[in-house]
Amino acid sequence: MIAILAEIKRINHIAQSNSSKDDDIKFFMQICEEEIHTICKNDFIRDRDLINEKYLPSTDTISFEADTYKILDSDNNLYDAFISGNSIKVFGSLENDGVYYVDTVAEDGSYLTINSDYGSLTDEDAGEAISIYKLWYPKELKFAIAAMINYKMSSDSTKKNKGIESEKVDDYNIKYDKSKGSSKYGYPNEIIAMMQNSRKYYK
Repeated sequence: MIAILAEIKRINHIAQSNSSKDDDIKFFMQICEEEIHTICKNDFIRDRDLINEKYLPSTDTISFEADTYKILDSDNNLYDAFISGNSIKVFGSLENDGVYYVDTVAEDGSYLTINSDYGSLTDEDAGEAISIYKLWYPKELKFAIAAMINYKMSSDSTKKNKGIESEKVDDYNIKYDKSKGSSKYGYPNEIIAMMQNSRKYYK
């Protein structure tokens, strides 16, 4: 996870005691995180985590349970690779590719649970060649994802095309320069510029 709820609220000058928009913020957090992967052409997987085996290479032993928010491994290899609080990315599944936030990891390595506030799973049996990797993000991306969430929570669709010039909703204050327009990703160029140091030219 690039930033937790409290960090998003602090960056956007939202009082921690104001929980009126918490569910909306959490809904957009996973969406915006995956958008950052796409915009940056970056999976945010560090070589040092590969060297230290903080990943699960392609295996057909991974399954998913929607009701329990569990990612299961019949080979019991999850405990050595991940810990609570890790952000992970799933590749190669039929229904569950994406970014998740680890809540707990079983000591026997048989499963991990994802934080249900920031994502959900679809039931899927083992059999696909699935990989799971630990993610790492530079701290500066906290500002990018906070700005993206603020932008998505604007209710005026024309602002998403032209850029927000000014808006105040409760404790939310949003102001973008309309003259700068928007990028092909649907955000003002100044938000995209926040990700510049993390962007790759190819993937």
